[in-house]
Amino acid sequence: SSPLLSIVTTWSRDEGSLLAGRRIVRHAVDGENHLLAMVQEVGDSTIFRESSSFSFIPFISGDVRNFRVSQNRVVVCKSSKVDIYDLSGNLRNSVTGNEWMDMQPNDAVLSKDGRLWVAHNWAALASATPGDASSLATLSPGGPWTGNAYSVSTFDSTLYVSPGGHR
Repeated sequence: SSPLLSIVTTWSRDEGSLLAGRRIVRHAVDGENHLLAMVQEVGDSTIFRESSSFSFIPFISGDVRNFRVSQNRVVVCKSSKVDIYDLSGNLRNSVTGNEWMDMQPNDAVLSKDGRLWVAHNWAALASATPGDASSLATLSPGGPWTGNAYSVSTFDSTLYVSPGGHR
């Protein structure tokens, strides 16, 4: 009954759309109310952005593992970095690992203060200030340690972390 889900269903049936017949694995709405959809294909993924009413153009392609819209930015997780784009598709920051930690993001979100929070494949939760490589740090809860954080999300001023990894 969700209007967004009915739109996604329409995409898969619309033969005139670039998304027709493709496997949509994630979708979001940006701050300008444009729909974005990630399509997974052999070897690569492409994020499409609505350019006009249900007309879509490729926004970002390549080694995309996940994406989300956060703080009016499109945060894109790739296998070895997190790229942060403005809503026009311009790359604003890229966060990679450092000498002691490779970046292996499963999910990422920007907080209101501009800090990037990353659900890291083996380092649990990582955080960094985009543009400051020395700010990269990891956080892990007390108790049995696991290096798998599945997803991160923010609401108001609270950061939520969901445990369990995926590839």
